Amino acid sequence: MNIQIYSVLFISLLGLDLMAKRIAPKPVAPIQTDNAVYSVPHFSLGERSQNGGFIEAHHPKTKKLLWRTQIYKTDYDPDLEGDIQDVFIKTMSFDEEKNQLIVSDERSRVFLLNLSSKKVTQLKESAVEQFFDSLDRDKVKTLTLQWSKAVKNVAYSFNKDSFVTNKRDAELVFYFDRDDCSKGALIGHDDEEGFIFPVENKNLSEISLDKIPTNKSKTKVGFRPMTKDKEGLGFWVKTTSGRFVLAVIKKVEPQEFKNFDGGGRAKVELEWTWQTL
Repeated sequence: MNIQIYSVLFISLLGLDLMAKRIAPKPVAPIQTDNAVYSVPHFSLGERSQNGGFIEAHHPKTKKLLWRTQIYKTDYDPDLEGDIQDVFIKTMSFDEEKNQLIVSDERSRVFLLNLSSKKVTQLKESAVEQFFDSLDRDKVKTLTLQWSKAVKNVAYSFNKDSFVTNKRDAELVFYFDRDDCSKGALIGHDDEEGFIFPVENKNLSEISLDKIPTNKSKTKVGFRPMTKDKEGLGFWVKTTSGRFVLAVIKKVEPQEFKNFDGGGRAKVELEWTWQTL
């Protein structure tokens, strides 16, 4: 596959302004027990190293801060706008029997916070990964996107079930350049909104192959940078036929564009399946 083809076909990706802003996160309802009020402060206000990812406990009467715990760490790319890289907590619930908080974030990751030890445990799989594990394996297909100096399997058509070179056929593209996508991007058809729909903050019971996105569903041009934190991320892809594919990122081997001439390789492994008709 010729790199010049993709330089021409996807040159408009240099202006991914549609990905540069994000909607403010919704507040997470605090939880009150006899011992404390647990809350989710979304923004650091200079007090913490990142936006999102923290739980605070306050005294139920005096409101004094008792402790603050970081649930997960977000790695920021200094070459990208900070707000598009923030990852916020979306839900929090209390398991009284085990004395722990159950926390989920925008990447569909689930964490357990033991309130006695303050130990944080991440469940190994996101809800979307668990959903794929529950499917008959003959319904699940695998896809490996690769970018290196020698191999570029980067533009895929689900309808054709193959890699393609024609821009109009590509429904998912793994892309690099020297600018905004120097650490990789995963892009939907024609690098426009309306073709990629993230599966955010869904419980396992809420995911179904017949619950496809609607006109009101959140859509994105794609995802960037393609780093390890994207593992477990689920999303719907609207194909050129109008039918939807549900996909999940299983593994990311990240790379930077500047390293390809020296033999660097980037890889994204996915599982996918068709919507129920």
